Amino acid sequence: MSDDAEKQYEQRFTLELPRPRTNPVEWLTVKSDGPIVVVGANGSGKTRLGWKIEESGSPQSDRTHRIAAQRALQMPELCRPTSIDEAVAGLRYGYQKGNISHKHGHRWGSHPATHLLNDYEALMTSLLSDEWAISTKYRKDARICGGVIQSPDAKLDVLERIWEKTLPYRRLVISSGKVEAAALQDDATPYAGNEMSDGERVIFYLIGQALLAPRDGILIIDEPEIHIHKAVLTRLWDNIEAERPDCLFVYLTHDPDFAASRRGGKKICLRDYDGQTWDWVEVRSGGELPEDVLLQILGSRKPILFVEGDKNSVDFEVYRQVYANYTYQKS
Repeated sequence: MSDDAEKQYEQRFTLELPRPRTNPVEWLTVKSDGPIVVVGANGSGKTRLGWKIEESGSPQSDRTHRIAAQRALQMPELCRPTSIDEAVAGLRYGYQKGNISHKHGHRWGSHPATHLLNDYEALMTSLLSDEWAISTKYRKDARICGGVIQSPDAKLDVLERIWEKTLPYRRLVISSGKVEAAALQDDATPYAGNEMSDGERVIFYLIGQALLAPRDGILIIDEPEIHIHKAVLTRLWDNIEAERPDCLFVYLTHDPDFAASRRGGKKICLRDYDGQTWDWVEVRSGGELPEDVLLQILGSRKPILFVEGDKNSVDFEVYRQVYANYTYQKS
């Protein structure tokens, strides 16, 4: 690997986190070969940590795109494409003529930790504008060369492929200005995007957000498991990560099972937030989450099933499939 390539690789998989409570002023660098999962109980400060990473004072704010846990899922029935630059600015900053200085007020309504993120229309506009721009260029290039050239994929094409791979019993029907869904049968009547189930809409939304994240960016997803059945959750995020190998994925979750499914990266265990500083620790490679954090998470959530073996063993995987409503702990 060349020096330039090595530098780019390290930048893509480096995250600056506010130091633990003992030294809250400086930033601490966490390096990872894959996704970083921040796991902690409700009230441990996960959302505010995500905002801290994204805010304009952080070292990586210019390339960070955060998806809030509180997100509206009203998918518009129709959208009109516009300039791709303005459409993407509208999605990332909440203002089509904006830049990073507008994100706090426009995208987050000046309340970045609690604001209901309502950007489905901005997402759809960006996807349709991208398709329009690529289609227009393709037609011009075909006329210039006077022959048949291969049509490039728009982000909507990639989204369609991942969505249908995640939900193999449904297909997307994409036409001018709108997205519909249908059963697999050729004669099945399509239904409008705003009539999709919560799961169908959120999967579309999350794939689209990831595809539109900045190049070599940091994508922060707060509660990536909301509205998604465990049977497809791992497959969905595996497919999204594979499509954006340039991005560092940072997951904020209180689900130990989801945390265990993200392999090849780092896990950050978040114990507490006092309103100003965080108490967190990096979990060693292959290690278990600290017992006190597990008790905080499990005490208010699902019943616990104790299983022999470690979390990579066959029995763990079998019990996950059979007892979907349990959390698993090594006995």
